[in-house]
Amino acid sequence: NGMTLASNCATAPTGATTPVVGLDSTDGSITADDAAYVSSGATFKKGDTQNIYDVKLTATGGKVAVTRLDVKFSERPWLTLSKIVLKDTAGVVIAEKTLSGSADATEVTVGSEYRVRFDNFSYVVTPGTDATLVISATSMAASDKITTQTVTVSIPASAIRTVNGKGYSESIGTITAKTFVFSSTGSIADLNSSISP
Repeated sequence: NGMTLASNCATAPTGATTPVVGLDSTDGSITADDAAYVSSGATFKKGDTQNIYDVKLTATGGKVAVTRLDVKFSERPWLTLSKIVLKDTAGVVIAEKTLSGSADATEVTVGSEYRVRFDNFSYVVTPGTDATLVISATSMAASDKITTQTVTVSIPASAIRTVNGKGYSESIGTITAKTFVFSSTGSIADLNSSISP
């Protein structure tokens, strides 16, 4: 699909005690926080692609791999978004998810909580080098569901799955929510026309 993996992506774990390729044999752990790389309030018109969320990952005690990440939306994402991408700040794609219907997301609470999962990847974080992951989204080019509305996006509790060099897995999360806004109008431009006599 033309996806390019970041240089610190490694082979995903195959078992609970099997270390991930690219990790050392240390018992590292990881914390997650708002990276302040993406601001709230991005405005989408139909067909736009915008960065909507970010997370800063910090490893201590050894290298740790992120193997799964869930993103929480306050509205049904498959009605307004066509694709969601997880990437680093250099723009290198780590994972992507095409949204073609309700099967591509999980409805946790009807009308208020929907999750999109990135999995089957491994992104290694090294102590002393914070990693910032960015989530971008592309709105549908044509949808009667896109009205002027504000959507809240966040990473909920236990939404980030990690594994360390000893094969121990941990789930972390709960990061401050951000918002983005859909505009029901299309892109605006100046048009000049002339009529010949």
